Amino acid sequence: MISIKTAAFALLATLAVPASATTIANDGGIIDYYQIAFFSPLAQSFTAVDADLRSIGFNYAEMNSGYGNTPITLNLYEGAGTGGTLLASRTFDLLNLYGFTDTDFSGVTLSVGQVYTAAVSTSSPLEGIYVTADAYAGGDLMTGPYGEESRRDLAFRVIGGTQVAAVPEPASWSLLLCGFGMIGGAMRSRRRTAVRFV
Repeated sequence: MISIKTAAFALLATLAVPASATTIANDGGIIDYYQIAFFSPLAQSFTAVDADLRSIGFNYAEMNSGYGNTPITLNLYEGAGTGGTLLASRTFDLLNLYGFTDTDFSGVTLSVGQVYTAAVSTSSPLEGIYVTADAYAGGDLMTGPYGEESRRDLAFRVIGGTQVAAVPEPASWSLLLCGFGMIGGAMRSRRRTAVRFV
């Protein structure tokens, strides 16, 4: 027979839904890549959905393998474009020239609903960033010498620090109902046993 304690643990397990961070992600439909040094600063604006910024990442690509890899500077500006207030700056070596590299921006606070711009610059023609179609409605791609390119976006992601509970799936609801049933059955069985021995 299942004890009430076992049933309660089963019920709690169904309620323990893992949390995930808020994320703006745009990586679908890659159509091209832009060399960072040539288009410097290569920038993407975005609309904040989380006040607690954790990291900003881009999908980097290797372009001219004969050149050396120089440090990348990633600046975060207030507003659309690089003319706003500089909020934070990070300089780092790009260790992986293929795929996403997330840069830590912990401690930076954003205003939800406001537009910000992440601008990348470097002196090496080795490094580039993948470009997608205009898939992200909350901001635009901007290139230093050529201005705004509203028909395209960079492949990027912005990860916030606020944890949000995932919406339970149908299987989780089934487990929840089973847990309630097990607790009810255990309580009913206990009551019958108590009556027999009186």
